Order: sequence, then structure tokens, then C-alpha cells
Amino acid sequence: MKAFKLASAFAVTGLALAISGQAMAADTTTDWTWDGEVTFSADLMNNNTGADNTLLGKAVAGKRGANDLSFDALNVAIDVANGGFSATLEITASSSSNYDGAITVSDFMYEEGAISFGDIGNLNTTEGYISGMADDQYYTADRALRYTMDNGFAVQAFGGVTTTDDKALATTLANFQAGVDMGVEVAYAGEFEGGSFAVDAQYAEDPNSTSGDDAHPMYMGVGVTMAASDAVEVKAAYTTGFDEVASYGVRADYTADAFTAYGSYTSDSDVATTAIGGTATMGAIELYVDYTMEDAVDAVLDLGASTAGASGAMSYTASLDLADVTGANTYEAAVGVAFAASDMLEYSASYLTRNGDSSEMKAGATYTTEGGATLALAYEKDDGNGTDDDDGDVNDDSLTLTASYSF
Repeated sequence: MKAFKLASAFAVTGLALAISGQAMAADTTTDWTWDGEVTFSADLMNNNTGADNTLLGKAVAGKRGANDLSFDALNVAIDVANGGFSATLEITASSSSNYDGAITVSDFMYEEGAISFGDIGNLNTTEGYISGMADDQYYTADRALRYTMDNGFAVQAFGGVTTTDDKALATTLANFQAGVDMGVEVAYAGEFEGGSFAVDAQYAEDPNSTSGDDAHPMYMGVGVTMAASDAVEVKAAYTTGFDEVASYGVRADYTADAFTAYGSYTSDSDVATTAIGGTATMGAIELYVDYTMEDAVDAVLDLGASTAGASGAMSYTASLDLADVTGANTYEAAVGVAFAASDMLEYSASYLTRNGDSSEMKAGATYTTEGGATLALAYEKDDGNGTDDDDGDVNDDSLTLTASYSF
């Protein structure tokens, strides 16, 4: 009898827990995002030279017909949520030839009140606070457990692999920078009258240590932004971290209706850079100037002007860019026009010259169907001046037909 009563009690308790669990379980929601593309591209004329693709490449002189610019894709991202849980499932099929695809699941995290954990990334906001300061100083959080307070303070425990490019999981030893088996990160950000601030710090232990839990150099950073006036903003920052590289900088920006200006001084390890520049609007003309100097020796002055406008069915652009005026003194000058013959048909043409010794000429027509597909005929003539352009050719001389649709 006693055994029966115990079994009955466990059964009733289990049923009650199951019912309770069903009542507490949140509904699962999904948000689907789709995109797709189909493109057919063929050379009607091809006198290109320079690329090493001798089978499908656009650079095969004299080759006509389908080229390697045809493209098809179908991708879907599914954002899944259940209570505080969320993740993203992605299905991709994107290829010019064999439609190889992939299924990936990422961005796993749980968030409830002040607690969050999973693929939540770093708290760091001070690295790169000012353009020109050192990069790759802090340690990547591939997984973390975080506690965030209402007053701008947050702390998390983390681990991860840091690389020299995108802070993602290292796929090759070439971009591996640092591994962390256990780390602690704190961050504090807030505002004060006329400005804001951010403070970050990381303690990270080296999993490759042969003498116990040796630590990497700590990351520490502080950044402050202040409004000196309605038109002037000033930023200052200091960071130090991986390889014990210290970096600091100060920058001031002035913004008005038709004029902007900036000045900055930054130090990235052993390189100190001073930069000043600005933009000005004079009627339909946009002017810019940028001057940079490294270690008070290597100076570069860039100047430029551009304009754009439209009148009825006609639109136009023009630009002049002068690079390294006091040194190599190179320039590019370009003009372009487009004419909308109807709501569905547009003609365009452009011309660009580089230093007076090479040029690029383009002309084309684009027709858009009622369903949203585009049919385009494009001519390109580019002597390249002995340098590769975007499609790998030194010299372009081609007439291309393209049909495409995307959503």
C-alpha cells in the first residue's frame, strides 16, 4: 500500500509539473525574411585583356555569349523567439554555377530582465572611439553571461577567440590573435550635461599558458564626448590592451548648414597622425579638403569638388578629385548624364579621365518591365593604364547584355 501511495504521489506531482510547464511555456514566434536574385549576363562583344580566367571570364578576348557575371541566389533568414530565447536560422543558395548552399544557425541568446547570456558579444565601445586609433586591442566574447544595471553599468563573464580581422571565430592560424578560456569584462556608460562617456575594462586568461592561468595584458579604455557649443563637438579617448599597445586621440568637429570642419590628433602604437579637413557647399558645388600627416613627416593633401542635379528627365553628375597634391599629385575627373525617356526606359553615359593618360567611357540603356525585371545594354571602354579594374581586366572594351530580377 505504501509503495502504491508513493507511486500515486509521484504520478500526480509529475502531471502537475507537466501542466504547469505547459502553462508557463511562451509561444514560439518566427519572422521570415526572404531575398532572391536571377541574372543572365552575356558578352555581345569582348576585346578585354588582362584577367587569368580563360574559361568563363569576361577577360577572354573575342569570347561572346554567357560570361561569369550571371548570378542566382535564394536566401531566407528565420528569426525564432520563445520567451527570452532568440536565434537566427539562415538558409542560403547563392552561386554562379553549382548552387552550393548552406544552413547556419547563429545569434543564440537568452534575455530576461538584467540577465542575458549566449552569443551576446562584447560590451566594448571605446576601441576605435576616434577614427585613427588602434584596432584589435580588446578580446572577443564568443559566449558570455551578462548582468546589466539600469544606471549604465554592465559586467559579464566570457570566453572566445580573437582574430585580426572581424573578431569572429578564427578559421586560420594566419588571423589568430588571442584565445581566452575565462575572462571578465565591465563597462560603464552614461551622460552628463553637455556630453557622454564610456569606460571599459577586460581581464582575460590565456588558455595556451604552460605555467597556469597566465593573463593577457588587460584591456582598458575611456572615451568622452562633449558639446563645446551648438556647432562644435569634441571627443577624447585613451585605450590600451592586446600587446600592451597604448592608443589615444582627440578630435573636434564643427557643423553648420553649408560648412563642416574637423581636426584630430591620434596615436596608434608608434604612429602619430594629425588630420584636418572639411566640406563646403557653394550653390550646387560640393567642395572638400583633407590633410593628413604621420609622425610630422609624411603629409598628404587631397582636394575635390563635385556637383549633381536634374532638370526634367535629364540628370547629371560631375566631379574632380585631386589626391596627394603635394606629392604624387594624381587626379580623376568624371562627368555623367542620364536621360529618362519614359517611366520604363533610361539612357546613360559617363566619362572619366585619370591623370590625363588613361580614361574610362561607359554608355548604356536600361529597360524595366512592368513586373520589375530589368534589361540592360552596356558598353565599356577602359584602357586601365596598366592597372586592374573591378573585374580584373587591365583593358576593357566590351558590350554586355544583362537581364535581371531581384527581391
